[in-house]
Amino acid sequence: MSPRFKLLLTALTTLALVACGGGDDDSNPAPAPTPPAGQTPPPTGQTPPAPNNPGTGAANSWAMNTYNYINGGFSAITDSPGNDNLFDVVAVFSTATMGGGDQSNGAYSGSSLQLSFKTTAHNTYVPGVYTVVSLTDYVVSDMSQKYIFVANTVGANVNTGAVRYEGTGGQIEITVDAQGKPHFTHKAPITMNKKIEVLGGIPGAPQTMTLTLKDVH
Repeated sequence: MSPRFKLLLTALTTLALVACGGGDDDSNPAPAPTPPAGQTPPPTGQTPPAPNNPGTGAANSWAMNTYNYINGGFSAITDSPGNDNLFDVVAVFSTATMGGGDQSNGAYSGSSLQLSFKTTAHNTYVPGVYTVVSLTDYVVSDMSQKYIFVANTVGANVNTGAVRYEGTGGQIEITVDAQGKPHFTHKAPITMNKKIEVLGGIPGAPQTMTLTLKDVH
């Protein structure tokens, strides 16, 4: 593993965990997730259903299975010089974890979404459809491949554990508005795999979930 890969892996993981918050450990069991109106919650230990209509939620929002998250305005987009005269961009969007924010998803309340991709210059973003890959594949990629790394930490807004998931499949379209700001929408739903459990994680959290995004910016 190269020193640059180790540095990027540490930076990305630290950034996501700091952004998520997580809360204090609690001996009480996590509250059961609140299903959308009209839906029956899955039996204990079973995987929640995938979204019935991916991408039909509010603009500037994302979903993990049936758990919906609206951008709370806590976001940051930074870039740093990388290999081959390219820049590595890290975009983090989250619900209002420090000010109440999302309380509607039970133990899954609160989300910190991280998107990492490459660009050609500082504060410049290349529009197009990007393929979601692992962090390893992203680090060694170039602009011709248009790869993007995706991570999402859920359970960031409750006083119990949280879980970080990382994407291994799917596509995201990046568009750039008149102010030069990137917007992210899934073109194919993203498969997210459980990667890190924080403070014990979320009881019964599935090994995989489905992430969808709608005009996140």
